[in-house]
Amino acid sequence: MTAKLTKTQTHGLPYLVIGIGLGLLAGFLWAPRPGKEIREELRRGADDGLDYLNKETENIRAGAEHWFAKIRERFGGRKTSDREDAAT
Repeated sequence: MTAKLTKTQTHGLPYLVIGIGLGLLAGFLWAPRPGKEIREELRRGADDGLDYLNKETENIRAGAEHWFAKIRERFGGRKTSDREDAAT
């Protein structure tokens, strides 16, 4: 079964992007602070976001390594694929 997309659903994304761009432009034009302060704040926010993503990536990696270690420990002596059998 395939769902048919309406014209609004298929052509709405460009309007969304245009709306976001116009909103950002209006926000910068009517901002209560000078552009330099806004750019510094945006840069700090981007840096904070990047730090957060790096930390979460490390947490996910550590969790995955933990689970893979448990799986290897449990199934360590078993053949996992025919490729390993052919390689030996």
